[in-house]
Amino acid sequence: MATPPSTGRRKSRLLRDEPPPDDALMVVRAAGADVGGTIEDMVRDARQSASIYAVISTSGERHVLYGVSVFAVQPGRTEAEVLERFGSSPSYLALRAGTLRSARFDLFATGTNPDHFDVQLMPGAADDAGPSIADQFLSAAASRLVALAGRLLPNPAYSGTEQPAPEEDR
Repeated sequence: MATPPSTGRRKSRLLRDEPPPDDALMVVRAAGADVGGTIEDMVRDARQSASIYAVISTSGERHVLYGVSVFAVQPGRTEAEVLERFGSSPSYLALRAGTLRSARFDLFATGTNPDHFDVQLMPGAADDAGPSIADQFLSAAASRLVALAGRLLPNPAYSGTEQPAPEEDR
């Protein structure tokens, strides 16, 4: 697991060679109280990710990472255990890794946390591209992801307060 050198203004996101199996349950960590808020949160998070990170494709090209953070529920753990660290999110989404892949979403194992992954909302955006992706396209991709997951589920760990997740959890 090596971090490639950064050649652009964005950092190369650490990618692990640990694709989750198709039946792995993935939990979207930052879902709002309603679908509209969840989509807005995803667009905001994807924009923030894109301002910081790029990923290297299998062909060696750098692409902007419009990532939405998700966590795998590892065997022997429960969704509630994964959600404990996200007490500021009133809801969450859950879906299988294979469902994401079959809907043509890229799923990257990112960072040092073995449970952390990013769903790429907008694949193929070159790192050296000028203007960024329009919000309407990000919103459409986020809407597709939310629809794919089904419905918002109540977070059993919700504390009712806004507290961002620690950086090391991503």
